[in-house]
Amino acid sequence: MGELGRERGEHPLFAQHMFRLKNDRFEQIGQSWLKHGFTAVQQTLCSTACLPSGNGAFLGVNCSDPYSASLNGAHTRLGPKFEVNPATGVYPYPATDLGLTGDVIYKRMQVHNSDLDRREPRAAYFRGNPGGHARRRHRQEPPQQQFLPAGQRDRHGGQLRHRLHRRGDAAQKAAIEAWGALDPTVVTTNVTDGANGRIIVAAKVTALGGSTWHYEYAVQNQTSSRAVRSFRVPIPAGAVVTTSASTTSTITAASPSRGPTGPPRSTDPT
Repeated sequence: MGELGRERGEHPLFAQHMFRLKNDRFEQIGQSWLKHGFTAVQQTLCSTACLPSGNGAFLGVNCSDPYSASLNGAHTRLGPKFEVNPATGVYPYPATDLGLTGDVIYKRMQVHNSDLDRREPRAAYFRGNPGGHARRRHRQEPPQQQFLPAGQRDRHGGQLRHRLHRRGDAAQKAAIEAWGALDPTVVTTNVTDGANGRIIVAAKVTALGGSTWHYEYAVQNQTSSRAVRSFRVPIPAGAVVTTSASTTSTITAASPSRGPTGPPRSTDPT
């Protein structure tokens, strides 16, 4: 990983994302602000042949640097996404509103309760953890996604809790790639935007009979600094489109997109 650069813009950043696969539709349902790394522990999650660096400014060879939920959710180490160039890893430091605190869900990954429905046995959930952008080192740690099948939910202490039981990890994979891993009919395409980064597009076509088909598309911006403003599907001459719709995450408290957030509250804009 190299020098951590804890007090400069040269340390890794980590995001928490949630995705759902339901009824052949893969979509993002939650996200968080970016956690700013501050030290590298030397553990053996990746390999038992870890060679510790001797200090927290460097990650040793073959070593792992796992984090706890309390660290990933610490308000004063969570900054916005809009300041980071995902293609180069360049970002200013200190980040906007890095030291601000707010209510219990402020800056943390948020998912609507309605998107976590235990009564839907066909739904599968995935937690994506992309991160590792470091300034000037142009280093990006591989993303990781976890498979979390729908679990039980109940009321406890006045709060609604969702229990998602962890089924496994897929290191160096974007969350959208889980769709194709579970369904071999899904076609996944990597779109390289030159030096601007990478976008991943996944598609599934289902024959409905009577010369009609259903198309599902999912687009994930992996590292593109230009992002995705629009998505177009070419329609051949003579083809008849009966219905069309698009969805995106409606979570509005994950991160500001263009400027400071103002007072710390759970309704800051994305």
